[in-house]
Amino acid sequence: MRFVIVFLLSWFAATGIAAAADSFTVDGQVKQTLTLTLTVAELRKMPGVTVDVAYEAQGKIQKSQFTGVLLLDVLNKAGVIDGAGKGGRFRRVVEVTGGDDYVIAVAMGEIEPNLEAKQVLVAYLRDGKPVDPAGSVRVVVPGDKHGARGVRDVVRITVK
Repeated sequence: MRFVIVFLLSWFAATGIAAAADSFTVDGQVKQTLTLTLTVAELRKMPGVTVDVAYEAQGKIQKSQFTGVLLLDVLNKAGVIDGAGKGGRFRRVVEVTGGDDYVIAVAMGEIEPNLEAKQVLVAYLRDGKPVDPAGSVRVVVPGDKHGARGVRDVVRITVK
């Protein structure tokens, strides 16, 4: 048992994925020291948004109301570095990683207000309750037919 705990702690350290669920890192092509760590308490200080989300999962429609911060606001706080050339910011892709190493991608063009303006959330509440009692957050992509781009226990958001 002791070996398993030591192995897991070593694995978390080696992969850079935090074992604690109450914060996540924003890194990659961002200005703010290239790494910004946010806690749920810090997210709650930012302007919140509530959206109704419906998606198919396990053969039936799931409906929930999520409250959190727009992914775009989190990225703006970190300061996304524009890519080279015309429309460089719109060519950026945002990868969101969960504690289980599940990774999804969201194009900057999907969340930019002048383009698709999708309200992708870094959610801390689901139906008025914490998305996770341990304090982690979840990324929710409203408008997707399936919930496959929903990421639980977010540990990292990387701008590429």
